[in-house]
Amino acid sequence: MESRDNCFIAVVEAKCRYRAPVKYDDEVLIRTQLLNVRESVIHFGYELRRVDDGALLAEGETTHIVTDGAMKLPNFRKSI
Repeated sequence: MESRDNCFIAVVEAKCRYRAPVKYDDEVLIRTQLLNVRESVIHFGYELRRVDDGALLAEGETTHIVTDGAMKLPNFRKSI
């Protein structure tokens, strides 16, 4: 996407809620869910669970904007 369309995805906000500790040897499953997409904004949700017992370790969200190489919002309408 970067080289083909000159589009980049920049993180503009990140949130994390820690629910339980994680140890170095824990295997962790990370689930990502697309929550919302608008013309130049993408919103993801995340859930981290311990593989052994399924315990919820953390939840989070990130908001991204799609920019051009100059970190400006591209004009999506000109391709319509």
